[in-house]
Amino acid sequence: MNRLSTGTGRLCRLALVVPLWASRLLGMDGPREAAGNLPAGPAYLEEAPSSAPITGYIDQAPPGPTPRLFELQTRERFFASDRIAISKDGEELYFTEVTSTWSDTNIRYYEYADDRWNGPLDLFAGFLGPALSVDGRTMYFERYGDHKTCWQSKRTGTGWSAPTTCTDLPDPKDKHYRQDTDSGRIYASSEDALKGLGRMDISTYERSGVNGAYRSLGSPLNSPGNEGDFYVARDEAFIVFASPHRGGFGGADLFVSFREGDASWSEPANLGATINTPGFEFGPYVTDDRKFLFYSSSSDFTRVDIHWVRFDSLLETLRKR
Repeated sequence: MNRLSTGTGRLCRLALVVPLWASRLLGMDGPREAAGNLPAGPAYLEEAPSSAPITGYIDQAPPGPTPRLFELQTRERFFASDRIAISKDGEELYFTEVTSTWSDTNIRYYEYADDRWNGPLDLFAGFLGPALSVDGRTMYFERYGDHKTCWQSKRTGTGWSAPTTCTDLPDPKDKHYRQDTDSGRIYASSEDALKGLGRMDISTYERSGVNGAYRSLGSPLNSPGNEGDFYVARDEAFIVFASPHRGGFGGADLFVSFREGDASWSEPANLGATINTPGFEFGPYVTDDRKFLFYSSSSDFTRVDIHWVRFDSLLETLRKR
């Protein structure tokens, strides 16, 4: 596997009174060398007891039904936040680090090479929220301070290309957290979706010749509030999203909705008090085998931690309700 190259990007030093993640959740407007190596482990996604590490998750012991801190090394003054992304072969893990003052963001990554995990390594400065396309050849993300524009990078023979705005859509603006699915359908949250219900709706892109537009997935998935932060399964069977406007346990809770037919979605179900806290939960990511949910958690956005939890049993329980 080719080692990823360090990407380029200008650090965006825009100090915000309200952190970007908080503004998205609440509906408001708003190089260093590699840090050491981690030892090798067994094959990716190999079944293992909860005390044994598995390679696909940088050799950390997998959790059970109780969430556990997912430890990602960051530089001084930074912490890991927002969603992560894992390559299909399990040999690359991407994440965002931010400063405690929310003035800098960087996309960094670990890679499995030479029988060990290496990293974290620098990739793109001034960007956040990585997501990989189905084929793993494109990465989507956002520039810090501008969550309304889709950015992308293409995998090359030596790493990743310099970031550009998304080129396959007529207008990359006013779209957040773009994600691709096995069917080719594109999902994003949009402030101006057709038949939108709230501040930001989970939507799909509908093409019409060379043009197209995002259309809200409607109620009950969306509400008059804000459903801007989400993860959609590759087969579109379910969506996990954060919302501050549906009640629950804290400032923003995680919910799941299941697809029912081609166009409808089930009434969202709260993931419960084991995952949701009196603070804010956001940045969901579910592994392709649905075994684990990763998410960010914070009491006041001055510090954020990424957690993970065994998810397949809970997902099935909520699906049957």
